[in-house]
Amino acid sequence: MILQLATWWVEHLVPGDIEEDDKAVYLYGAECFINEALSDIVLFIGGLLLGRLPEVILWTIGFTVLRVNVGGYHAPSHFLCISLSTIVGLSSVLLNPLWIRFPYATGVILVLIILLIAYLAPVLHRNRPISLPEQAQIKRKAIIITVVESLLICLFWNIPLISASLTGALVTVTVLAILGYFVNPK
Repeated sequence: MILQLATWWVEHLVPGDIEEDDKAVYLYGAECFINEALSDIVLFIGGLLLGRLPEVILWTIGFTVLRVNVGGYHAPSHFLCISLSTIVGLSSVLLNPLWIRFPYATGVILVLIILLIAYLAPVLHRNRPISLPEQAQIKRKAIIITVVESLLICLFWNIPLISASLTGALVTVTVLAILGYFVNPK
């Protein structure tokens, strides 16, 4: 369904006189956009039903900003991607009280996350080849974003809605990075 919608979208919005390779890029981008939009909509509906929409929104922002630069595991189908994204996002938000209850453990985890992201990023996937200079640039951005999000967690520690949601986002991105490092096809 997503591929058909993306194909329709590209055929109606992209001029017909472009190269096939460029059209494939537009198609892939449209497919990714639609998949991400559907994932977020399902996740927000789940957050609304659980009465945790603000946490889900904060988690999604923290997660997406970092995930784009870190990479990691990618599900093999759109359905599995949307399903896993929803489960992972909602589970992370439901675990928010743990980060507040154990502040010292959370501090140690944040330091470990910064080190792991510095080592792992970017976790590559065969569908997104990246040159070595671009990899170095993405790694720097991933480290900066991780440090900034960690500082925001410390700065807003007394506002659990913010600090716990961002902590969950960092943990989730890191787990997906580790998983992708070992599972993604090389």
